[in-house]
Amino acid sequence: MTASTHLIGDCFAIPLLAFAVMKHFGMVEPTLISYGVFALYFVMAKFSVAAIPGGGIIVMLPILEKHLGFTSEMGSLITALYILFDPFITCANVLGNGGFVLVLNRLKKKWLPSMVR
Repeated sequence: MTASTHLIGDCFAIPLLAFAVMKHFGMVEPTLISYGVFALYFVMAKFSVAAIPGGGIIVMLPILEKHLGFTSEMGSLITALYILFDPFITCANVLGNGGFVLVLNRLKKKWLPSMVR
């Protein structure tokens, strides 16, 4: 389960890449409500993503097309950009997992001192 719930790099990279592609193609920014609906489906879909190279964007393409109005050209561009930046996104995922463990360890030491060796 950790592979699908701790992909913090994807959570930042895909929306940022989506906005960059939308601006490149001259699209207007989504309204707060339409972006909220996109974010809801985005979060639900993240639980089904396998942590394989390019897996995050492949699952998100239908959501980007339906809720943000992506065309097939936009989908191709964001997929290429995602694969190009995948090593950096993976690094962010690993750092996010390490940071999560550090925070949990500090909370455990603070609230459960009898369990700390």
